[in-house]
Amino acid sequence: MTIPGADHPQEVVDEAALPRPLNPWVWLGLLLWLPAILCGVAIAWCGVATAGRAAAAITAIAVVVVGPAFATAVSAAAGTRMLARNPDEMIDYAAAVFRQVLLTPHLTLRPLIGTVVVALLGLALVAVRQRVRRSAVPAP
Repeated sequence: MTIPGADHPQEVVDEAALPRPLNPWVWLGLLLWLPAILCGVAIAWCGVATAGRAAAAITAIAVVVVGPAFATAVSAAAGTRMLARNPDEMIDYAAAVFRQVLLTPHLTLRPLIGTVVVALLGLALVAVRQRVRRSAVPAP
């Protein structure tokens, strides 16, 4: 069965008419939070009880915040043909883009706050579960 006037199946389905969970823009929006959520879950899972684990948690948070800025700077500089013949200017341009992305609050604070909130919620959940387990064990 064909639908007149529809060359592609995508033209038949209007994205705005889809239920909210199936809308592709919702899923793309959630992808922005995925690194922060995964990093926060990893911090909660491993804990921060030792100095090494606390240092690893701080490093993970720094990577979640700095990683996208670094990737943006490298791709912006490497994708500019005009700077291909001037490596020094390409490095300066990458550094300027890196600073600009890193110092933009809505690009930096979202993963930082997201990671910290998920990690704190996870650590609180782990602490509550351990307290419940300890109280459930009968004393000898």
